[in-house]
Amino acid sequence: SCEITIYSCSLPLIPSGLCFSFRFLFQLISHELIETFYMSLMYEGRIHTFSPVTYMDKSGLTLIRPLMLIPEYAIKSFSKRYELPIVKNQCPADGYTKRQYIKDMLHNLSKENPGLTEHSFTAIINANLEDWPKRIVR
Repeated sequence: SCEITIYSCSLPLIPSGLCFSFRFLFQLISHELIETFYMSLMYEGRIHTFSPVTYMDKSGLTLIRPLMLIPEYAIKSFSKRYELPIVKNQCPADGYTKRQYIKDMLHNLSKENPGLTEHSFTAIINANLEDWPKRIVR
């Protein structure tokens, strides 16, 4: 899908070739976790979102999402502060997708419902979704 951007070893903090030598890809996202949750709920009628770690059978790669808990604004702010490039999505449909619709909807709902993002994430954690680690209650 052209809606998801995968960054593989493009950050100066990660030595060149490290990802592929260990057969990992890093996907630097946060907001897509909750957007995917609502897309699955609204358009598929199921409670689902991607997991923190996904093994891709066809390519033999493991996709990890180390920043999935970090808000998008924090990633953008960090990138700006340390002058890291932000790669623009090259998909011609970027900004005109169901994902963008959901993103805009959640932004508007968050204005009237403080804590929506946190509550949504808590719902995902409490749902015991397949391929998610079991929640540890302390």
